[in-house]
Formats: sequence, C-alpha cells, structure tokens
Amino acid sequence: MRTSIVKIVLTSFSLFALGSVYSQVPQGYYQVRRGDTIARIALNNGISPRDLIAWNRLTPSTQLDVGQMISLQPQADVSSQPSVSSLPPPEFIWPIKGKVLLGFSDVNKGIDIAGNIGQPVTASASGLVVYSGNTLRGYGNLIIIKHDNTYLSAYAFNRVLLVKEGDSVKQGQMIAEVGEFEESGPKLHFEIRVNGKPVNPEPFLNGTIKKQVATPSNIVVSIDDAKNKCNELGFKSGTQEFGKCVLQLSK
Repeated sequence: MRTSIVKIVLTSFSLFALGSVYSQVPQGYYQVRRGDTIARIALNNGISPRDLIAWNRLTPSTQLDVGQMISLQPQADVSSQPSVSSLPPPEFIWPIKGKVLLGFSDVNKGIDIAGNIGQPVTASASGLVVYSGNTLRGYGNLIIIKHDNTYLSAYAFNRVLLVKEGDSVKQGQMIAEVGEFEESGPKLHFEIRVNGKPVNPEPFLNGTIKKQVATPSNIVVSIDDAKNKCNELGFKSGTQEFGKCVLQLSK
C-alpha cells in the first residue's frame, strides 16, 4: 500500500514538473513535443527548415527529443536576422485554376483546389524555395516558398516537384505538377501562412486582402477596427508586425 502511494505521488510530481517545463519556454525558442519534426516546426513558425537546422547545429536526419529546446532565431549574430516585412502583403495569384473542393478550416489549414493529373502548378507569388520534398507527413510531395519575412505559401500533393531548396522563383513560374492524395482525386492543397500561422488563402487570391490593407488615406479607421483587421490578416497581437499593421490601417 505504501509503495503504491509513493508511486502515485512520484507520478503526480513528474507530471507537474513536465507541465512546468513546458510553461517555461524562453522567448525565441520552441520545446519539442511528441510527433514534431524539423520540417513541421519550421512550417508552423514561418522559418526555412534549412535555417532551423543551421541555427541549432542539426542535420536533416537528426531525431528530435521530446522536451528539447529549439531556437527559432540565429544564435551567433542577431544582427543577421532578417528584418520585419513591411506592409502591404505580396500579391498572390491562383496556383492552379480549378474549383475549390474544400475550404479553409482549423483542420484543413488551407484550401483544396481540383485539378488534373500533371496540370502545371505555378508560384502564387515570387520568392525563395525553402522546402521541396516529402518528409512532412500529411502533405505528400510538398513545396514551400518564402515570400518575405512574414509570408509563406505551401503547395502539397504534387506528382512531380520541379524546383529545389534554394531556388528563386517568379510569380506564375511552373514549380510542380498536380498529383493526387490517396483516393480523393487530383487536387492541389494550397496554404498561405503569416508568421507561421495558417490563414484563409481565398481573400489573398481574390485580391480583397490587398484592397483592405491599402485603405485610402481619406478613410478613418478606428484603432479597434484596425486591430480586428490585423487579427484577420494573421498578425499576432503584441508583436512588432501587429503594431505596424495597426499603424498602417489606422492612418
């Protein structure tokens, strides 16, 4: 009986300690959780997997340990960290022409666009290819393009990848061919991420986000309205990017 009580107390203490560890993550770091990979951590934080590997002195095949601290910024030379992107956002175009099969949601994180096997997939905006491969579970053959220090776009379930990491691409340039995912038929899964956070791509693709950000100077927007709009755009409250967005919209 005494042994059982001791085990329960020790188990409770371990769980409490583990929770405490996860709640004390320093700013600029991420603590690895079960199922995390380098590619997924990079995508969720708007960072190139190559940069994440370099900043933490890892290799592409490094096995991450649960609880391990991962730096989300350069360690040696802070001045080399890219500056914050300025508004307005890039102009995005549809990567393929087709019907939207599945819209944006917390689960889908992007939109699924119907296509034909082998149909050209084009870069939605100019940028740098920071990922080209199939190691990110649930995305098949995937390409991620970094457009600036804030915006990424992702293209999943491709049949063929035509660009590699480190390539610069222009808007409208063919980067892949449409493939299919299991039995769902030919489609492209497309995402836009703002500081690593998935946002609904359709307003960007339809030009409405661009119009909202470029608010005419003669129209007065309240601070509260500006904050709400910046939240819709995907900027995290309290960050420098959020402050710049509010300032831009409330001028």
